[in-house]
Amino acid sequence: DERAEHVGSCSRDGTVVVRSLASNESSTRWYHRPVLAVELEREYAARSRTVATGGLAGDFVLSLRGWLGSKDVVVHSGEGPVRAIACAAGSGLYAWANDAGVKVFDAARSRRVSYIERPLGAIPAERLRPHLRWEGAAELLIGWGDCIKIGKLLTREASSGVGGASYYVEITAVLQTDFYVCGLCGLSLRQDDRGEWQRDLLVLAYARE
Repeated sequence: DERAEHVGSCSRDGTVVVRSLASNESSTRWYHRPVLAVELEREYAARSRTVATGGLAGDFVLSLRGWLGSKDVVVHSGEGPVRAIACAAGSGLYAWANDAGVKVFDAARSRRVSYIERPLGAIPAERLRPHLRWEGAAELLIGWGDCIKIGKLLTREASSGVGGASYYVEITAVLQTDFYVCGLCGLSLRQDDRGEWQRDLLVLAYARE
C-alpha cells in the first residue's frame, strides 16, 4: 500500500494473504480457482482495506471490509483470466488486464471508465503477463508484449447536468519496442537546464532472440 505498511500475495492454490510489515496482523482469503493478481487499495491501512484480486476464473473481484466482515464484489467477468491489476493513488480507480485488453473502473462511484484494447498482434497474455502501473492518479502505463501504451486520465462533464462529471482514459502515446516489456514505471533521474526534474520511463526489458 501507499504507506508501505502492508503487502499482499496470491497463489495458484487460490490463497490470498495480506500481511502487516509492522505487526503480526494478517488476513487470508481462499478462492476456488488459481489467483494470478492481487492489488491493495493504495490507502489500505487508513480506509476500507479493499483488496482487488483476479485469476483463472476470469473474475475481477473487490473484497470490501465492513462492520460485519469482508464481502466479495465481482465487478467484471467472462473475458478470460485476469493477469494484472493496478490501483491509482487517492482516486479509487482500478485497472486490470484480461485476454481482451485493459479495463478501468471507478470504485468510488461504481462506474466503468474506459476499455483499452490489447495491442494488435500482441503476444498472448498467457505467455507473457501484461504489466500495469499508475503514475500518480492521472497516468496509466501499460506494457503488453513489445508495446507500451501511455494513457492520461481526463474528465468528461455530464451533458445533462445529472450525475456529475465522469472519467475516461485517453491514450497519448504508443511505443513499439524491440524487446518484451517485463515491468515499467516512471521516475525522475535528470534535470533540465532550468533545474527542473524531468519525468522518464524506466522499463524492465527482455531481449527478443
